[in-house]
Amino acid sequence: MQRYCVPLHDFAIALGGVGYAVPIGLLMAGVSVTAGFTRLLPKWIVGLGLFLAGTGELSWLTMIATWLAFLVPLTRFPGCIRMIAVGFVLPKVLWKIQQSAVVTAAA
Repeated sequence: MQRYCVPLHDFAIALGGVGYAVPIGLLMAGVSVTAGFTRLLPKWIVGLGLFLAGTGELSWLTMIATWLAFLVPLTRFPGCIRMIAVGFVLPKVLWKIQQSAVVTAAA
């Protein structure tokens, strides 16, 4: 029985931990780099996103060295808070850009 439990446990860790942290790291890196170049987000949100993207990409090392498992929750939970912050800040920035474009076109 135990010989089946260890591979199932590793499979669950791969899907739930690393399998979430690595793709969400790629998403945060893409959003941060794009928003950083276009200056759509404040620098602290971009910097936090790049840091969390780095920890997310390094979290795949958990599959090799289990002592690096702290990288998975370090990516997951602050990453969710960062995505909520981006969701609040980005529409306000885009609204200001749109209003300035309307004022410029009217003048």
